[in-house]
Amino acid sequence: MLSFCPAKINLGLWVTEKRSDGFHNIETIFYPIPWYDAIEVNASEKANFSTFGIPIPGEANGNLVWKAYQMLKDDFDLSPVHLRLLKNLPIGAGLGGGSSDGTETLLLLDQFFSLNLSEQQLFSYAKELGSDCSFFVNKRPVIARGKGDELVELNIDLGGNKLVLIYPNIHVSTPWAYSNISPLKREKELTDVIAQSKKQWQASLINDFEVVVGREFPRVTEGIEALINSGAWYAAMSGSGSSFFGLFENKYELEALEAKFANANAVVFTCELPNINSAEHHIKT
Repeated sequence: MLSFCPAKINLGLWVTEKRSDGFHNIETIFYPIPWYDAIEVNASEKANFSTFGIPIPGEANGNLVWKAYQMLKDDFDLSPVHLRLLKNLPIGAGLGGGSSDGTETLLLLDQFFSLNLSEQQLFSYAKELGSDCSFFVNKRPVIARGKGDELVELNIDLGGNKLVLIYPNIHVSTPWAYSNISPLKREKELTDVIAQSKKQWQASLINDFEVVVGREFPRVTEGIEALINSGAWYAAMSGSGSSFFGLFENKYELEALEAKFANANAVVFTCELPNINSAEHHIKT
């Protein structure tokens, strides 16, 4: 049984305060995009986990795919399986690839073993896996608060816009990024910001990590500026970086953009975003 694990981008990311448990409270919008990893599960004599594609650092038992299997195995009498992950999404890129992989494993195992888990159970398991994992249960736009695990579905659809997303071949450690951030309370909420004209997004829909990451890796700041200069009506970094993206209403000079970042071995992903409620959006999710 095979399933696909989509990435997400962040529309704005505000770090509002440091919590007593060492984490930070944030406010952000998670938006799914059609760029995928793939996970496959098959019956096996012995439980094991293998990966292909982009090399994944660390031990296999630390991967969220394996943790998802072990989590369900603790609560249900699961027989051994072989989990195979094709890693296509860049690591440490702010795209939620690892979280998506782990959550999609929960969904896949639920089907494979006919566990018939409720949506609430799936959310609970995903939340235990990681702060933003629960977003990937439904994969619909949400406003996320708290640690990124307090989700409210959001009526926003970027379908028809052209997305240019660039991973500049820079790995940004999430703990490092948070350790260098200065939380800031806002009077407005992100829902108020996106309700404004899209022409105002660039000035108001801010990712707080852009300053931190851009100071350490100027290529990120330069890349965002290049997207704006190429006609993007909104360009920003995703998550804690280092990927950044631009949204275009009209055609863009892709060759010129690719040429600009090719020398840095950057990965460039482009697509026309499907409508959230379209069949195309649901094909691989």
